[in-house]
Amino acid sequence: MFDLGMLGGTGAEFINGLEAVLGSGELVKVGSCCLSDYWYGRQPLPDLAGLFIGWEGSTGIVTKAAIKLWPKLPYRRNYVVVGRTMDVGVPVMLKLSKVGLGICDLVIQNYGWLQSTLAANEKNIPIDPLEKKLPDFTGIITTQAYTQKQHEAQCEAIETIFKEGGLIEPQGINTELLDMMPIQLFGCWNFSRGGGGQWIGSYCSTRDIAKFYALAREKALKYGRTPQFYSRILFGGHYCVARTNINFNKDDPKEIESARQVLKEIHEEVQSIDG
Repeated sequence: MFDLGMLGGTGAEFINGLEAVLGSGELVKVGSCCLSDYWYGRQPLPDLAGLFIGWEGSTGIVTKAAIKLWPKLPYRRNYVVVGRTMDVGVPVMLKLSKVGLGICDLVIQNYGWLQSTLAANEKNIPIDPLEKKLPDFTGIITTQAYTQKQHEAQCEAIETIFKEGGLIEPQGINTELLDMMPIQLFGCWNFSRGGGGQWIGSYCSTRDIAKFYALAREKALKYGRTPQFYSRILFGGHYCVARTNINFNKDDPKEIESARQVLKEIHEEVQSIDG
C-alpha cells in the first residue's frame, strides 16, 4: 500500500491475478490470466484470489502475481500538518479522504511516531506530549497532478480544508524526505545494541481511529511507555490500518515483559471497537 493506499487499498487489492501450485502439485491461475495471456484484472470471473492471499502458503504456493501499476504524475506535494489532539486532526483527514483533489496518501501519526519519522532518539521524546502542551496529532497529505494549474488548484483546496479544521503547517520541515522510503525504521526500532520494538495493529473502520488511539494511549501510559501510533487511510477512506508500537530494550527482561503486557492489553481493548 505505502503511498498509494488511498487509491488502491492494501497490497492484496493491488493484485490483478496470480498463479499458484496446490499441495497436489496442480498449477492453477486466478484472474484474467486463466483465460488469456493478459493479467489485467480479476473481474468479471468468480474471484478466487482470496483462497491464496493472506494464507501464507498454506493453501498453495504463489509462483506468479500481477501487480497494478499507477503513474507517478509530474506534480507532487507532501504536506505535514499538526494539531493539538487526534480528536482535532482525524476529522480533517477523513474529510480530505472524500474530496478527491489528487490525494493519493493520508497518514496519521501521534507525537511518538513522529519521532520515528524524524529519526529522533526516543529518549528525548516526552511520554505524554499533552502534559508538555505539545501537539499529539500529525497528518501527512500527499497529492499529485498532471498539470501545474491542476496542482495549484488542488493544493489551494487542501490548504483551505486543513486550515478551516484547525490544523497548521509547521515551517522548516523537509517534506522531500517523505518520498525516501522507508524512513521510519531506525527511529521506530532503534537497532543499536539492545534496541527493539513491536507493534500491534488491525484494519478497522475510519470512524474508530481516534478511539483506537485513545485506548492504546491509555494502556501505554499506564505502564509508563511511549505509545507510537500510526494509521493510514485506505481506498478512498473506506477503511484504515492502525498500529501502536512499543519500544523496549532486548537486553532487559522487565522491559520486554512490560511491552508484551501493554500490547496484550491494547489487543484486548481494540476488540471492543471491532478492530
